[in-house]
Amino acid sequence: MIKRWTLYTIIIFAGLRPQNILAQEASGLVLGNNSGLTAAYINPSFISKSHYTWELQLIGAHGFLDTDYGYVNGSNLFSVINDIEDIQYVEQDNIPNAQSGDIVFKTENSKSHIDTKASVNGPGFIFNLQQNVKVGASYRLRSYATADNIAELNNFYELNNTIIQTEYEVAKSNAAAAIWSEYNLHASYTYNKNLIIGASVKYLQSHSGAYYDFPQDYNFISPDIESVAPTTEGRFSIGATNNDFNNKNIGSGLGIDVGINMLNFIGENSSLGISILDIGAINLSGRKLNGTYNPNSLINRSNYNNIENIDTLFNQINSDFEIVTEENNFSILLPTALSIQYSYPVYNNVNIEAVLTQRIKIASHQIARSNSLMVAAVYDRKHISAFLPITLYDYKRPKVGLAVRAMYLTIGSDDLLSLIGKSHNFDSTDFYINLRFYPFKIFKKNKSNNDVECFKF
Repeated sequence: MIKRWTLYTIIIFAGLRPQNILAQEASGLVLGNNSGLTAAYINPSFISKSHYTWELQLIGAHGFLDTDYGYVNGSNLFSVINDIEDIQYVEQDNIPNAQSGDIVFKTENSKSHIDTKASVNGPGFIFNLQQNVKVGASYRLRSYATADNIAELNNFYELNNTIIQTEYEVAKSNAAAAIWSEYNLHASYTYNKNLIIGASVKYLQSHSGAYYDFPQDYNFISPDIESVAPTTEGRFSIGATNNDFNNKNIGSGLGIDVGINMLNFIGENSSLGISILDIGAINLSGRKLNGTYNPNSLINRSNYNNIENIDTLFNQINSDFEIVTEENNFSILLPTALSIQYSYPVYNNVNIEAVLTQRIKIASHQIARSNSLMVAAVYDRKHISAFLPITLYDYKRPKVGLAVRAMYLTIGSDDLLSLIGKSHNFDSTDFYINLRFYPFKIFKKNKSNNDVECFKF
């Protein structure tokens, strides 16, 4: 049981609560020349790479987690899932005696991050509308929860070791989480032999979401073990839905991806792609509070111990702080990012490919996409592909992955060690699988039949 809570930490976990499910840019789904429809999620012009007149996306899934807030000692993804009910955390002074499967929280005095993402790639298709035009449509269910600048004082051990009658300073921060469906229209146009442009337009249906924003640093003190009070003045904003995933009328939005692919950019058969992803926002029905705090505010920790839903939390905040405005809807911006992709051939069917993804943070009530740099060796043929990626998450946390594609099935991970063995600490994972199908293959029956073209199913 967590001994001491500040309002800040309550809001962090309230904001992340919709995201109990576990996206890094999955190498096996976006790299190579045979990724098909899923390549549009890194650059919409990449659907032009498909060799087929028709391609059907059947089903796929991708889950990703990365955090330095804490780790599960000596474990992996499958062990964590299997033992989830029995996991315990260890006190800071007992870390040297931590057992396999125990949670150990961060001890360094620095900011932390939590990043969980998941997607379910539903049915979709692409086809050749004309010789130089490909179009398609797809469905995707996505979820994100990100807090990329958790203040030092809100690291678990720091939070639980605060001393009464001592003033503490907490850095400004924000976080956002959302679950939404996307109905996508894709198009790519081959302008000439060296330039392809593409776009994906998305209608968004909101399912759940939350955010908080403390736009300035603030100080607090604990007058006694049961209470906490700010010692500075400031403002905050918080919004959340009621987390009823079955409510299909919670809101909507629009989004767009745009991209280009320049062929033979530096050397024959090389390519350079540039795209801007997830421009847009989702609107949600729920509760939004814009409030202020000052040294006259006094928070009783016990009032927050048994909060189980958003309405109870917001009612308590309403009674503890001065609420300037309250609204019944709010918006969350999509995880906008700039992505640069490069591919260079080194041998027959072997390329070295790289993807740089840089978040574009526009507003505090925005999901923050992961920064990453991926470099992969790709063996790519018509019916089989292999990917060996090395990814720097946030440009500093290296992960080694492996993915394979055999005909219609792709399976892989960009963080392979998180799935196997118990020799390391579990603080990240990545796993994806995808199934697609080519419904019409045109082939020539035989020469004696006047080379009549037939459809093969």
